Formats: sequence, structure tokens, C-alpha cells
Amino acid sequence: MLGNLIIFKELIFFLFIQIFIYLLAIKYKSKIIIDPHLGVQNTNFNQSPRIGGIVLVFGLFVAILFFNIKSIFYDFKLITYTFIISMISLKEDIFGNVKASIRFLSLLIFSLLFAFEYKYELTFDNDLMNIIFQYDFLYILIITLSLTAFPNGLNIIDGMNGLLGFTLICILASILMISEIGIIDENKKILIILLSFLIIFLLFNFPKGYIFFGDSGCYLIGLIIGILIIDMYAANNRLSIWNLILICSYPSIEVIFSYFRKLFEKKSPFKPDGKHIHLKMYYFLKIRLIQDIDKKNYLVTLFLLPLWFFPFIFTYLVNIGVFTPKIFLLIQISIYMGYYFFIPDLKIRE
Repeated sequence: MLGNLIIFKELIFFLFIQIFIYLLAIKYKSKIIIDPHLGVQNTNFNQSPRIGGIVLVFGLFVAILFFNIKSIFYDFKLITYTFIISMISLKEDIFGNVKASIRFLSLLIFSLLFAFEYKYELTFDNDLMNIIFQYDFLYILIITLSLTAFPNGLNIIDGMNGLLGFTLICILASILMISEIGIIDENKKILIILLSFLIIFLLFNFPKGYIFFGDSGCYLIGLIIGILIIDMYAANNRLSIWNLILICSYPSIEVIFSYFRKLFEKKSPFKPDGKHIHLKMYYFLKIRLIQDIDKKNYLVTLFLLPLWFFPFIFTYLVNIGVFTPKIFLLIQISIYMGYYFFIPDLKIRE
């Protein structure tokens, strides 16, 4: 108890440093933003700095070393991999000159290296899944695709004030909820530190978008959460894999659906467009209801509350024995599809 209290007091110091760096970034944003990032997916017309995420993740790694948290992230190879991918994506956040295909490839290589280097013994309550994961090729393929898709899903929803922040907070809170007994202490400490940093980030991102996560932050925190989930599940396979999928459902459904939608429309999956749900909602509100939505894009986040908040509610209901996570996952997919097909496609900026 005393050790946890000391960590809590020292964590406050890290949070103040995070606030200080954010304030500096906002004050000197004209020197940070080299490229204005105008495009079909951009709704941030004040051009806020996109370094909120990498500052948060860098603070997390410093905290892990400072508190001597012996987790999987206390590993030189993993730190090296994350440093390389952060430099590639940070270049995009500042200069805007890194192709989406290159960013995707760097993320794919990281995920592939992780799947090769860290072989977990994963067991499931489904015989077919157990058979699949006995084959190294299929294990590597599934882990690689999962760790590549989830960060991309987070990156897609970064841009609306509060949308990514609330989504991540609900994801971490849900993981903590189901891991109250099973998760090892080191992972729980990381989740609490991440959650604390995210709350500070949200203060700067909602309702006013003074700072955003950026590609670098989305990729890194997506990888961190994905690795934590794998590590947590391997340590306690009594947890339901379907519950973990439910927790991460919004960004995961977004990236999977968008990928196949673009293929169906004969478009490049790597080319951004304005047909993601939050952008459809944004343009619907702008054209039909709220013309000055540019200054109030936090309203989009509130209108999309079922997508990012319901998985947390569903996880709680699963925890107390109300239905199974598979049923709630189907409900969540139905909610997503309902939003997508009922929000009309209106003319968007090119």
C-alpha cells in the first residue's frame, strides 16, 4: 500500500511535466507545424499540434524505467522498435510528407517482428482457435494483422475533439475492470499510468482541440495496448477473448470495415476519404444542422457516444453475467452499421 502511494505521488510529478510540455507545444505551435495537413479528413481548422500522443507515450516509457516496472516493455529490443516507428510517424505529424503506405509498412514490420520475437502460449475455450494457434505461421499472421489493424483504427478517429481520448479511456477502464483479479501487477500499473496521462490529454483535447494525438501517438499507444492485451491474456486465459475484442471493437470495426469498403469501391485502402462514420456525421451536421460545426466539432463525439462508450457498459454487463460478450459484440457491430448506413453521404471537401 505504501509503495503504491509513493508511486501515486511521483506520478503526479510526471503529469505536471506532461501539462507543461503541452502548454509549450500550444504556445509555439507555429514552429511545430511545418505542414498544415489540410485534406478530406481534416476538421481541425485551427491546426493544433499533433504531438499529444508521442509526448504521452514517451512519458510512459520514462515512468516505466523510473518506477522500475518489470513488464514486457522493460526490453531494449521493444524500445528500439518503438523508437524507429515513432520517428517515421513523427515526421508525418510535423512535415506531412510520409506516404500512408510507408507508415503502414513500418507498422506491419514492427508487428511482424513482435510476433516472431515474442511467442506466447495462448489457449482458448474454442477447440478450433486452439488448433489454429498451434501453427506458428497462423499465430504470426493473426498477431501481426491484429497489431497492425488496431493502431490504424485509432489513427482514423483522431481528429474529432475528444473522440480518440474518450475511446482510449473507455478501453483502458474496461481492461482494468476485467483484469481486477487476473492481470499481473506490472501491467495494471502501466494501465493506470496510461489512463492518468490520457485524462490530462483529454483536458487539452475536449471540448477545445488544443492538441491532438497524431500518427506517432496513435501507432504507439495502439501497439502498447495491443501488446498489453496479449500479455494479459497469456497470463490469465480464463479471460474471454471475445470480451477483449468487444472492448476494442469501435476502432477495430472502423479499420476493418473501411478497408473492405474501399476495396469494394475500387479505391486504395491507404488513401484517406471522408466516408468514415465520424466524418459522415461531421459533414451531416455541418450541412444540415450546425453550420459552424468547425468550432464545435466536439458535438460529433457526443453524437457518436454509443460507439465509444457502449463497449464499456457492455463489458460491465458481461462482468455481472448479463448475456455473453459475443451477443454484445453483435449489438456493437449493428450499432456501427446503423450509424454508417443511416447517416447520408453528403458532399465533402476534396
